[in-house]
Amino acid sequence: MADIERPAPAELRSGEFGSAWSLLDAATNAVREMAGEWNDLVGSELFRSNVYIDDDGIGYLDVLIDEYEGYRLEPLEEVAGRFADALLGCAREAVLATEQCVSRPLRSPGGEHLPRFPLFGTVSEFVGFLDSGALSGLRPDQIQLIEQFQPFYRWHVADDVRQPVQAVVRRLFNLATAREGNARPVIAFWAHSASPMVEVDPPAVVSDLQCLPDGVLVDWHRVATFRAPPGAAGVRANPDIAFDPILNVEPWPEDPDDNIDVQCRGLLRMVEELICALERSVGLRAPLTEGHFHLVPIEDDPVWARVDICEAPDIEAGLRSSELGLATYRAGDDFIMLVQRPDGVYGRIVPVAEPLDQSLQRGTAAENASRDSASYWGLSDFVFRPGTVQRGSATREVGDGTIVCGDRGLAVQVKARTEATDQPERERAWISKNAKEGARQASGSVRTVRRHPMPHVNARGRSIIINGNAIEWVGVVIIDHDTPPDDVSAYEQCVRIPYVVVLRREWDFLFNHLRSTTAVVDYLHRIATDQIAPGEHVANYYELALADEQSSPDVSGSRIPASLGDPALRTSHPVLPIEPASAADEYGARMYRQILEDIALSPWDREESDRVNVLQLLDKLPVAERAVMGRRLLTHMSRAPHVEIGTARWDFRRYLLGNADLHLGYAVCNQFTDLHKEAFRQWVLLRHTEWITALEPDRRRLSTTVAVMLTPRHDHVRPWDTTLYAMFGEIPLDPEELAAMQRLWNNPQNMADRPDLE
Repeated sequence: MADIERPAPAELRSGEFGSAWSLLDAATNAVREMAGEWNDLVGSELFRSNVYIDDDGIGYLDVLIDEYEGYRLEPLEEVAGRFADALLGCAREAVLATEQCVSRPLRSPGGEHLPRFPLFGTVSEFVGFLDSGALSGLRPDQIQLIEQFQPFYRWHVADDVRQPVQAVVRRLFNLATAREGNARPVIAFWAHSASPMVEVDPPAVVSDLQCLPDGVLVDWHRVATFRAPPGAAGVRANPDIAFDPILNVEPWPEDPDDNIDVQCRGLLRMVEELICALERSVGLRAPLTEGHFHLVPIEDDPVWARVDICEAPDIEAGLRSSELGLATYRAGDDFIMLVQRPDGVYGRIVPVAEPLDQSLQRGTAAENASRDSASYWGLSDFVFRPGTVQRGSATREVGDGTIVCGDRGLAVQVKARTEATDQPERERAWISKNAKEGARQASGSVRTVRRHPMPHVNARGRSIIINGNAIEWVGVVIIDHDTPPDDVSAYEQCVRIPYVVVLRREWDFLFNHLRSTTAVVDYLHRIATDQIAPGEHVANYYELALADEQSSPDVSGSRIPASLGDPALRTSHPVLPIEPASAADEYGARMYRQILEDIALSPWDREESDRVNVLQLLDKLPVAERAVMGRRLLTHMSRAPHVEIGTARWDFRRYLLGNADLHLGYAVCNQFTDLHKEAFRQWVLLRHTEWITALEPDRRRLSTTVAVMLTPRHDHVRPWDTTLYAMFGEIPLDPEELAAMQRLWNNPQNMADRPDLE
């Protein structure tokens, strides 16, 4: 046997995995001892042959371990057992060390939950082991890594690479199975390269001598068969065969060179790679590829720009005549909003409506574009395609679209002008007529959905039952017109629901500006009875936004309990922001939107309406806070990996919305395991319980907590995992369960005192 290659040098090993490396060294030393023991046996009379002829004249040549010399194998057998135990123990210790690095604060250090390294012959057995919770302290990418060391795993590589690897993994699995069952012996011998010779005394002769394939020798191995006359005298034979020690587990050698030296070297390399991969997974070894998550810098969004109006006296006069310092300016297709601020006049171009699909009729294209804008800048989950109802033998479409956020909805009708004229009065009459017609149609759509709950399909293609009687409705008529005139009379009193008439560019403006479907719906409900003419909505929005900004904060109507209302933590934002939701931090705004998209696209095992309800609650976060929260999460994500090994880092942010019994929570954790998910669930449940306990009893039933946790991923599939929990109303807790949560989350010793940990 050749000397075994030494595993990774000590300077490349981590202290956290010291126990695993120590056992790997023990296994390596055991291989050296086995080589010495075998060398001592070479030349001994350990093996003998046996030849005989049965009554039918069929002869057999066997080799076997001499019963008087077999005791010489005991030292080799003892060392081989130590090798197997050290090797398997090394793999187990590597998993436990990984768990301690990832989940030390949440998992007891004893390791009783993992009596051995997990090795299973089938996928179902492996999944069952995962379901037991034994690996709940590991991240999904680490569990996937362990799965790659299972005999059932199929590597997606070339056969010449895959087959040797799978052979070593199968040998490791079979070795573990044998040791667990106390099977003996650990050592067997590969009998190979035989060139047998058999003779008998004349006149008898030997015929049909057949050499049998190489094989395993544990007690005996048949080398050849032959034919000779029954009772032939002087039978003698020489098997002329070689023996090499091997591990007494499959797969058996495919060639004579696959001896115990090669087998042990392969097993040591396999387990060493397991240790290195697990060290790499917790940041103790350089990654094979560079990470891809980087903090995105804040960029200015030049939505507003300083405007020089010295040579435009009419604009200056218009600003002076406005109590709020607002004016609008039209130049061709450009519509510019002007605002007088303390340091000068600022202007913002309100873009034209998104272009239509030229392959469709204009009416259909305008309907699609209106829904697409709401889906693109809002959320597709709240935007529903036109439904259909059966009226006699006819099928009728219900509206041009529906938007529902919680208990508020919009019944949408779109009216498109296909061939506009250059006569303002004629166009004004067309808009007036079609706006009123659209309002009546919207009212009819609401009447239809109130008859009985109806399934509606949203922009993600998911069907949800909508109970029209549980929703407060506002009609919205969207006018698609290339050159709309001013001063349009678009309202009438006979429509049974309040409604708003907007130009399509104004519809796009609201969604682009607010980036929240809930905020747009709330705004349109707010102005539903104001009869704002189409073309005047942008100016009206800014009038209300400036009025909100100039109003002093009023917390008298806040529903936040006084016991939780730390004045230093109270924040009041204008309901309608002057700046677009993305102006302060485009990437922060995108980040918050991405969280909602993650939830919308994740696997879901409940009713789809439950998902939409949770999304609507998260969409209630004030517009002014969305980019801030998104940026905070980005910042915490960039910091999450930079903690000491074995430390769980949590960063939290909570909002108690004073205008609703709604509690929103956001967290970033540096690890994602079942233990961390359970700890986060307990945090959500504890904070929910603490909050509603401070509420009046009649408010607790409808109080809701929704919390989201982000955790960095390490497999480069995507940057993070998103975990969601929602708690509704009062949830009974066992006193011991509540006390355990308080020990975990309200213990000052568990809180960081570093300034970058918030």
